Amino acid sequence: DDLEARVEIVRQVDPDLFISLHHNAEPGGDSTFNEIQIYHKLDDGGPSLDVARLMAGHLLLNLGEPDCRVLPGNFYVLRNSPSPAILCEPSYISNPVVENKLKLAEKQRLEAESYFLGLVDYFSRGVPRVTALLPADETDESRPPIEAVFASGAAVDASTVRIALDGEDLEVSSPEPGAFLAFPGRHLAGGWHVASASARSIGGNASRAAHTRFRVMTKPAVVNLTRKPRKANPPCPQKICAAVLDANGNPVADSTLVEFIWDGGKAERATTGGIASVYVGRDLDFDRTYIAAVCGGVPGDLKLGGKTGPGAISGFVTGEDGRPLAGAVVVEPASRVSAVTDTDGFFVIKAAGEVTSLEITRKGYRKNYFFIQRDEAPVVRLERMYASLPAATTVTVDPAGGGEPGWNGPGGTRASDLNLAVASKLAHLLAGAGMNVRLTRRDDVAMTPEDRVRVSEAAGSDLFVSIAHVLGAETSARIGHYHNSKRGIEMAELAAAYFRDLTGAPASTGATAAYVVQQTSCPAVRVVYAAPAAPAGGDGFAGTRAVWTRAYALFLALLAFRGVRDEDTFSIEVNVTEGGRPAGGALVVVDGMLELMADAAGRLRLDLLERTDHTVQAYSATGRSAPRVFNAESAPLELVLE
Repeated sequence: DDLEARVEIVRQVDPDLFISLHHNAEPGGDSTFNEIQIYHKLDDGGPSLDVARLMAGHLLLNLGEPDCRVLPGNFYVLRNSPSPAILCEPSYISNPVVENKLKLAEKQRLEAESYFLGLVDYFSRGVPRVTALLPADETDESRPPIEAVFASGAAVDASTVRIALDGEDLEVSSPEPGAFLAFPGRHLAGGWHVASASARSIGGNASRAAHTRFRVMTKPAVVNLTRKPRKANPPCPQKICAAVLDANGNPVADSTLVEFIWDGGKAERATTGGIASVYVGRDLDFDRTYIAAVCGGVPGDLKLGGKTGPGAISGFVTGEDGRPLAGAVVVEPASRVSAVTDTDGFFVIKAAGEVTSLEITRKGYRKNYFFIQRDEAPVVRLERMYASLPAATTVTVDPAGGGEPGWNGPGGTRASDLNLAVASKLAHLLAGAGMNVRLTRRDDVAMTPEDRVRVSEAAGSDLFVSIAHVLGAETSARIGHYHNSKRGIEMAELAAAYFRDLTGAPASTGATAAYVVQQTSCPAVRVVYAAPAAPAGGDGFAGTRAVWTRAYALFLALLAFRGVRDEDTFSIEVNVTEGGRPAGGALVVVDGMLELMADAAGRLRLDLLERTDHTVQAYSATGRSAPRVFNAESAPLELVLE
């Protein structure tokens, strides 16, 4: 509330610059550490960075400190400030020498004068300002001119003017001083577009980036009707699509209305991506022989009727609430012919022979089967893997390192590779449970801490999890959190508890000043796994089963963090055998989506399963078990590979 109150003042005043003044403290307890830190608003490489650099120079000179860093910052007051903003940490009061200096009025005045001189330096160089950026609202032009006008108070360096459309820079011309024009390089599709403009003054200062959002409303010129599948065999539905294009061949704006007309009925539908649709077998009967569509006075028509050959099947996939599920994979088991559902949940399977059943999967949902009936159109409902999870949960998983080796195990294992292995397994489990997952990296590439934070911010994450490995005296884990983040502390404690439970190794929690934990807007934790550099603890710690275990422990902690409760779930022991012997390392798949690995004795424990029926199957390099249905009463669960 306190931070929001500060931001609200900034919103009301809309200043040329917002400065947040602080004095730092070292969370690890190092009373000797001291440096100047100036944070500028993340992703504002313009005015916020300009003033941060100038301010840092004056503080460094006047305070006599040896070190000063200018850093991108994502603190609440920075990311929510509509104005250019900096946050200043000129010293560490956890250092007794610094603290004693700051008690003196002359030192306080010296610090205030440093800020004053930085402001004088910055504003005396001139700060350009965009006063107009057009077009705004709506335009019927497909190549509208983008015009940026700057205030006369600061002379603009014409070589620095940038005008962009939908993120793409345009070629800029200047019909008169302070006014700049750019034209799209192509005809724009109907719908919303975003233009931006910025520049620097001849003194070097950047303007705020100005933005305008406008809608291109070109007129319909062509209405093309198509159907999928081309011929429908009742009761399978047939999708009739009306593609509406303008005179340039581009789709018209979304939500443009199309009227479908057939003998005995009509319906109005809005376009998405220039396409509107109705369904034979749902919106109109199969005995209709003709359909027309009209948009903006432009007509189109199509003949209906006919049957498919054997095996062509179409239908819908929905969630439990009956809403369409896009992205569901539909497979005909015999031929392995597959299709994916569109935004209406619609699919078409074109198998060569007769189709008798379908297998349907989608991340976050339990696998389902549909057996074809002659008088029943395929409408398949999928149940969510975890009904108690919030419908939209986004997690950013950050494998630390990349592009550098870190420590090496005796078998050549690199810490950065191990970080990625655990992160990838965790991401796979989370996606299977229905969470949206973003990996900061998928390959061995170097990334700055700032870029890792940017990935999380762009995803709108609910939680950020960074994963690292270091050498240690024994196998253990330490989970760091931001010092006063209640939700971060909660996640850290859950992660430590599940790690201890699944591995038997110690785990602790504590505050960390790691940049990625400090600067994410969502709760964040940094999980650091330690292991000795010996075959049993080094390469053994890097083994596939060990990687799965660490990922599964984090997965369970995340489920609990997002509201999956012990009292609503159950655990079950699983034993996997093959030829009468333990099937060590067998892959166990729950509900067609969650993949886990048995230990060397063929055992594993499944935790936090919702109290309903589940399916399970086990696989090895040489065999597989029959699918089993199980629930809380099935313990212990025996799976036999054949």
